[in-house]
Amino acid sequence: MQREKHWNACANRLYYACYYAVTALLARKELASSKHTGVKALFNHHFVKAGDVIIEIANERVEDIASLRKILAKKESGDKVKVKFMRDKKEKTLEIKLGTRKVKTKLKKSEFEIPEIELETAPDKRT
Repeated sequence: MQREKHWNACANRLYYACYYAVTALLARKELASSKHTGVKALFNHHFVKAGDVIIEIANERVEDIASLRKILAKKESGDKVKVKFMRDKKEKTLEIKLGTRKVKTKLKKSEFEIPEIELETAPDKRT
């Protein structure tokens, strides 16, 4: 999808990979919700504290949201990854399994394609 520049589908898959990883984590504590907002609330209540900072995923340093996206883009559904984070000035690690969700769309492949544009540079007129 990334090679084909299907950015909306990439973002959707990334969201659902995280969503299902969190759902699985909650299931280990016998917690569940039928709504996405409920899953987020349970995750925040039981696993996330204000001040938590993700520092590493799959042994790769997370510097910012862009680096997080790059790391996750290299992973596949079903991959198990270690997430290292700081909480209360202590380093903690969790292992999570990434998931995915199939996206149904009515758009044809050709509607996703972005045409390539060739750029030519103008001759330098200063010489």
